[in-house]
Amino acid sequence: MALTHVLQPITLGQTVVRNRVARTAHGTRLSLYSFDDLTEFHAARARGGVGMTILEIMGVHPTSPSVLMNFNENHAQQYPRMMEKLKPLGMKVLQQLWHGGHHVPPLDGSPPWSASDVAGPAVGQVPIPMTKAMIDEVVAAYAKAAADCWTWGIDGVELHAAHTYLVAQFLSPATNHRTDDYGGSFENRARFGLEVMAAIRASVPRDCI
Repeated sequence: MALTHVLQPITLGQTVVRNRVARTAHGTRLSLYSFDDLTEFHAARARGGVGMTILEIMGVHPTSPSVLMNFNENHAQQYPRMMEKLKPLGMKVLQQLWHGGHHVPPLDGSPPWSASDVAGPAVGQVPIPMTKAMIDEVVAAYAKAAADCWTWGIDGVELHAAHTYLVAQFLSPATNHRTDDYGGSFENRARFGLEVMAAIRASVPRDCI
């Protein structure tokens, strides 16, 4: 079978990606050891011809820590250095933005945040149902993370809305038992994710993927 389109350029918004070969986000945990190791991992894909790579999850708020965290002060120096090495290789780099909801305990040991008080199987701890102020705070954190990534040289961001993490916890009636504007109907359950996407889009220029 002839793969007639795989190696052809594709335009995403205002950005031309050199081909349709994409390395999707999955955890390497390499930055736990060295950001240089993480950089080289993605540089090897770029040299191999990959058109776009998506960096593994970045926690956007202290209630959801991860290996990469927007609130890690060191990243403001590490990301630009990484992009200085990756950009000349011609591969577009995106960052996946993430909040784990009830699957992840906050850094301070307090209960996790989620749509409702439904415990997640990962930690088994009953989460705090997010107030409107908490929702607004996390939405703003997604937007700040996207803006920071753009400032650091990243070409775009991907919103992680799957795998039963926070956005999915709002979407699913199994984990969303709310009776306010964020629960009940599908439109209400989708509201959180839509607000996150709108905030991200408003925080970056149009040429950010």
